[in-house]
Amino acid sequence: MNKVKALLRPYLMGFFILVCSLPANGFVRSLQAQAPTCGQEAADIFIMLDRTGSVSADERTLEAQAANSLINLLGTLNNGQRVGIGRFGGSSGSTAQLVTAMTTVTPANIATLQADVNAALTSSTSSTNIASAINVAQAELAAHATTGNSVIILISDGQANVPSGTAAAAALTAANTAKTAGTRIITVAYDTSGDRK
Repeated sequence: MNKVKALLRPYLMGFFILVCSLPANGFVRSLQAQAPTCGQEAADIFIMLDRTGSVSADERTLEAQAANSLINLLGTLNNGQRVGIGRFGGSSGSTAQLVTAMTTVTPANIATLQADVNAALTSSTSSTNIASAINVAQAELAAHATTGNSVIILISDGQANVPSGTAAAAALTAANTAKTAGTRIITVAYDTSGDRK
């Protein structure tokens, strides 16, 4: 099985059933220790998708499959789980964009949300601005989260390089701001070239 699919897809598919479980070769960094009860409590989950220049077409396909599998799972649960979708890179430049505002996932809107994911990943270019990705996700959660359990799932293939010279510090500041607001951040790193940082 392709390494990216083995790493990324099973984890996102099982996120709310076993949020504390990850395949042995996975790379996840959580900034908050306490998680909601897996699959039972509703949560506001913002999925931030990387379509920067280093993400290949094959990787974008796998990224979409993983996000869509999670959406399908949440809709199947049909117990008040909420999802928002964003992207960074591509025609929007390094600045992240809101694709889909927070909405409750039901069996009736699974296909619509999955179409939003697919449309968000049609191209890839530009640099990697993790700070912007986190800030856009957190702003949407701050404005529209309703469950009391806020989660950002940040999918990216490499190291932040924008803003130039301060990218890492800016990303850490954004992450700590979200953490202070009570948001749990889960990062999923994937890359077929070995640039997992």
